[in-house]
Amino acid sequence: MKAWDELGIIVKPHFATPYPGSVWFTLYRTSIEAQYNGDLEAFIMDLGDASSISVTICQNFNAVELIRLRELMLTGNIRLIDFYEKQWLEFRQQPDVFCTGPSNAWHVFEHIKTLLSFYKSI
Repeated sequence: MKAWDELGIIVKPHFATPYPGSVWFTLYRTSIEAQYNGDLEAFIMDLGDASSISVTICQNFNAVELIRLRELMLTGNIRLIDFYEKQWLEFRQQPDVFCTGPSNAWHVFEHIKTLLSFYKSI
């Protein structure tokens, strides 16, 4: 957010959308189906232009948290974001789960290995 201000960038953070056929859809299909009670057609109908959350594939935040964090980012409320981060870390007792943390790097590595084996099987 500080970089946005320094560079004069006006942006609305977007949500990742796991479109059918994409790697994210393949990796998170079970979770997507669970969020739509097994009705993939309902998921596809909800996709639209991906301007809202249709499904959550995030391992660290639920849909409510993602929407609220985006709103805090849009309003530039760094104070509340920092406060929430402290609460989030205390609640989870895992200070390394953010994108820069080592455990997340391991998850990314595991996803890459999964993707490689998936594409080799095609």
